[in-house]
Amino acid sequence: MINVLMVIPRFTAEHALLKEQARLDQHRFRTVLCYLSGGAAAGGTDTAGKVHFLAPGKRRVARWSPGLIWRLKSLIEDEEIHLVNCHLYKATLPAVLAAALARRSPPLLVTIHGLGSARTFGRRALNRLLYRRASRIIAVCEAVRRDVIDSNRALAPDRVVAIPNGIDYARFPAPSSREEARRRLPVAQKDGIWFGSVGRLSRGKNNHTLLAAFRRVVDRAPQCRLLIAGTGPEEEPLRALAAELNLTEQVAVVGFRSDIPEVLRSLDVFVTTSLREGIPLALLEAMASGLPTVASGRGGIVEVIDSHEVGTLIEPEEPDQIAQAMLEMASKEASERAKIGALARRRVLEEFSAPRMVAALEELYGTVLAEHGRA
Repeated sequence: MINVLMVIPRFTAEHALLKEQARLDQHRFRTVLCYLSGGAAAGGTDTAGKVHFLAPGKRRVARWSPGLIWRLKSLIEDEEIHLVNCHLYKATLPAVLAAALARRSPPLLVTIHGLGSARTFGRRALNRLLYRRASRIIAVCEAVRRDVIDSNRALAPDRVVAIPNGIDYARFPAPSSREEARRRLPVAQKDGIWFGSVGRLSRGKNNHTLLAAFRRVVDRAPQCRLLIAGTGPEEEPLRALAAELNLTEQVAVVGFRSDIPEVLRSLDVFVTTSLREGIPLALLEAMASGLPTVASGRGGIVEVIDSHEVGTLIEPEEPDQIAQAMLEMASKEASERAKIGALARRRVLEEFSAPRMVAALEELYGTVLAEHGRA
């Protein structure tokens, strides 16, 4: 049995991707999840395997903390870990140091989830030191892989591999009646053509430009509506901007939702105007839900929406272009949108499924362990 430790900076219920990546073949792998902070208890179990919280209750911890690194090193030894896979930048430093200090130092992999992981000189310098200890760097799409290679010139390209994100599409069944799902939404107006965006509400998601574009849409197609689901620092500013643009009747900023599959089933078109993305899970989930999409032609999104048959790519900083793409979707017959959505769903099920992602991880883990004589 191969013991794999996945190290994650902070516990959050939104880490569906990481939980899917932890669902390795239980006949070959035993998975241990380690959250550096967050969580209500100092240990537990999960459907993916055993779970540890090194700093339970704390929102975040210092990456340089000797105590944190020592606890992580002890965890590696106590759980007899054969391989460490750390996720996100804030987990990399403590994971690298802990793995190096452990008695039976296991090989380590670093997973990069987004673009711009080496934006500053200091970050590039630290990456150069840390990545020397990594057997592989895993990028969640080819765009992230190229970004990592271009930003870290000392890193051998063959040590950076792309394993695309995947989702559990069983959570997103083929669409049923959108009207039935829409009746359960906390919005006053149930009619019209509903566009929707789901995700963390930060400046990088560029929803302020989406609202500017939607003002243009409503001017020409007043039957259109927009739902924005998610939470973050931009939640209240977006509500204020919707009011400023006189869109309070057409726009619903509904905050955090635990029923995202139900929210997606209520929409007619999914839209995302992010400025910087790897492969956003919200996009995969929307496509798996049978939705046509209007999405930024940035990063890994172009690897998912590879043709007009499954969605429309736009320049996210051009509100006129965004509005035009939305109006074109609104002008289509429902049957036309359903056809695009069906092709989008098929693409995700065939190319971006969780089983496909996990199989690629298992193959890579086996290769790395063989290179270290531990297969």
